[in-house]
Amino acid sequence: MGLNVSCLSNSTQMSDHIFEPILTKRTLNPEKALRCVIKIQSAWRGSRVRKYYRLKQLPDYRTPKSKLAEEQSGEYIYPELKLKGTEINIPKRIHDGGAYLGEWVDKKRHGKGIQVWPDGSKYIGYWYNDEKNFHGRLIHGNGDVYEGEWKNGKATGIGEFMHLNGARYVGEWLDDKQHGNGKEYWQDGARYIGSFNEGKKHGLGEFYWSDGSFYKGEFCNNNIEGNGSYYWNDGRVYIGSWINNKMHGHGNFQWPDGKKFTGVYYQDKKHGQGVFRWPDGRVFMGNWNHGKQEGQGKFIFPNSVPQVSNAYIS
Repeated sequence: MGLNVSCLSNSTQMSDHIFEPILTKRTLNPEKALRCVIKIQSAWRGSRVRKYYRLKQLPDYRTPKSKLAEEQSGEYIYPELKLKGTEINIPKRIHDGGAYLGEWVDKKRHGKGIQVWPDGSKYIGYWYNDEKNFHGRLIHGNGDVYEGEWKNGKATGIGEFMHLNGARYVGEWLDDKQHGNGKEYWQDGARYIGSFNEGKKHGLGEFYWSDGSFYKGEFCNNNIEGNGSYYWNDGRVYIGSWINNKMHGHGNFQWPDGKKFTGVYYQDKKHGQGVFRWPDGRVFMGNWNHGKQEGQGKFIFPNSVPQVSNAYIS
């Protein structure tokens, strides 16, 4: 083994002290030796980094769920866009921990490309100025899939989000959130059609439950709130004001047998002034307190004089 290492010593002969630490009295230039050690360490670290970034093919980070989602989604079809970069067939590590294979312009992802991440996510689609843009498909590690329009790395425009459990949303997006008009479907058959604001049902919409009941009206922050009509599957109907998914305010309630109530509700119960009508023409006008008739009221019978009564109305 050669011993004439220029940055350590000019000695050319083996000695009993050859295994002494580098920085000893036998070292001709301790500062130069230290610089050499630093260079060796730097070169070693550099080789590790280059080995990490040097890839022969894209890593397969897919989880069982993301792999299943990719199989169910089928082949991604690139829409025709006038966006073209220089194709490089060697995958490259990206600063966010992922690996990219595709087209580049000025050292930026630009054009068609695929990127994968260690959490199992995978994006295939268009890139512009080093960000996901225009159109693409993102498969998350948990199996959820978004396919549609993108702007500056976020879902923006028209797109479809599909949960692995079968639920899905089709409609408008802004900054990775449902925003605008859209349709949401669940695996049990329930569905919502209407307006969204920052990821929540907000504005006018229609919700249909799997049991046949449905609501048409206003929503606020994912709740039934405002004016709207609720139709139960047994024929009951309420048309009026809502707060936090409950009848609250003035409204009209009708039963399948023809009975009707017009008045004020408080948290799903009659509360305040109201009028109750029967199919045979009888009418009661009075007050309710948390669902029960309270105080004096006026009964009106067909073809008779109104009578004052304290009768309980169910």
